[in-house]
Amino acid sequence: LTGGTIVHQPLTMPAEIVHMARTERATGIAGVPPLWNQIVYLLLDNPTELPALKRITNTGGKIPPNILEVLPQVFPGVDIYLMYGLTEAFRSTYLPPAKFAAKMGSIGRQIPNAQVFAIKHGEGIAGPGEQGELVHAGPLVSMGYWEKPEITAEKIRHCPELADILGDAPVVYSGDLVRVDEDGDLWFVSRMDDMIKTLGYRLSPTEVEDAISQSGLVSDVVAYGVDDVDLGQAVHVAVTYLPQGSEQAITKHCMHTMAHYMRPKYFHAWDGAMPRTASGKLDRPAIIAAAKAAFAQS
Repeated sequence: LTGGTIVHQPLTMPAEIVHMARTERATGIAGVPPLWNQIVYLLLDNPTELPALKRITNTGGKIPPNILEVLPQVFPGVDIYLMYGLTEAFRSTYLPPAKFAAKMGSIGRQIPNAQVFAIKHGEGIAGPGEQGELVHAGPLVSMGYWEKPEITAEKIRHCPELADILGDAPVVYSGDLVRVDEDGDLWFVSRMDDMIKTLGYRLSPTEVEDAISQSGLVSDVVAYGVDDVDLGQAVHVAVTYLPQGSEQAITKHCMHTMAHYMRPKYFHAWDGAMPRTASGKLDRPAIIAAAKAAFAQS
């Protein structure tokens, strides 16, 4: 309808993507966080002008804070749209580029024609300073899972907390915990079933991963909990070190920047690139399973 062209990139290599964007005069690029990590490090070492590029955005997860900080440097003058979405409802929220500097990392508010809420189960809609599960309503919500009525009934259903607003209209329960800030913008906290319970605290793996990413010593990091007699669960992390990184250096960073209950008890150094899903996201279940197996044998 608008005369736009989509350029498919067969090789998810950062150098090839930058070359394609320059050659094809791409005006927009969307990528998963691990890919943005690689592109940013490439452009820091080899600055490349992309005069046609107008906007970039994320898909498939949250970009680490250390990468967010340098995006304006490697993409000068380019609008940065931070977004959130889920397969069952496509795009859900976005942060306008004008808010990027002030709210780096926020997923913003609902996109046009969608309805997005943070729900406190059994209570109502989460207000400023509160957390809740993100649910999505509106015309982009899927009809269900193909030939899987049980899963459909579990994930896409009526929301009692929104009955006054939506009636019996179905919503998608994302399973994602979000925080509402004082302005009503949303911040991703964690997958609800990934929370680490340690020393009486409910700890978000994302919070641990963000703090470690800020060190500038790792390229990929995955945090997870391991059952521990004394702690309930101990914080473990799988990391791919950058050349300047080491366990000693990252441990020192954690001691100086993280609360005591957040500090990892064990670092699993990943040899080579971490496995990805078909869409390019980190394959967290595979990474965690392999790291736990290696720890059990150590």
